[in-house]
Amino acid sequence: AWIESGAAAELLAAQRRETARRQALAGELLAGHRLAGHPSSFHVFLHLPEAWTPEAFAAAARERGIGVVPAAAFAADPQAMPRAVRVSLSQAPDREALRRALPALRDLAADAPNRAHGVI
Repeated sequence: AWIESGAAAELLAAQRRETARRQALAGELLAGHRLAGHPSSFHVFLHLPEAWTPEAFAAAARERGIGVVPAAAFAADPQAMPRAVRVSLSQAPDREALRRALPALRDLAADAPNRAHGVI
């Protein structure tokens, strides 16, 4: 019934529009940082500055209530992965949540790991 009624096509179109909006938001709010990903995907890879390891960055983000995953978790050969984390754009309940989280990730990436953790 979903296919014949056109409801499935409408839901797919809506999901594609929302994904495009979230990708655009990530590009805007993470400007200045290298991103990788397909424009229609539900995530982006945020490449990190030299000072950060993906694991340390993920831990620091988690301390701020933001979940990201080191890119190596998605690789057949973790040694070949860039120094990056995967940022899900679909887990946030709405774009407003992304508007809060993405600048926090941007600022965290620009900070040094020890300062980000508050270590003196």
